[in-house]
Amino acid sequence: MDNSPKSISTLKWQDISILTDNNNRPILILLFPDQQEANNMYQILTKNAFNLEVYMDKSTGTHDLKIPLTDTEYGIGLKSPLTLDKYPPLKLLHNKQVLGITCGFNSNGQVLFNQNIIPLDGNQVILN
Repeated sequence: MDNSPKSISTLKWQDISILTDNNNRPILILLFPDQQEANNMYQILTKNAFNLEVYMDKSTGTHDLKIPLTDTEYGIGLKSPLTLDKYPPLKLLHNKQVLGITCGFNSNGQVLFNQNIIPLDGNQVILN
């Protein structure tokens, strides 16, 4: 398992989910194809400073998300078909109300994710 910043470019970020944790705080879950990739990304995030950049296409309303590792030249991105109308929890990102980030994957229609939530400071969320 390679958790170096460079290895982030080999991961396949597939989707997002915004759920609440056990304390009813909104969290962003980055979804990957399987537990191994989710674990790799989680380890990268715990060992590197990062930002979460949220871009909304004004004409379509779709969103792109990027996570640059701030002390390296590496990062990962997701072109999402999600809009505020199709996925209302995105409003929590726009309002900088998402308080944590973690990684997970879908298994039999259920989102499974690392319960150790990485705090997400409002200054780390950049809206474009």
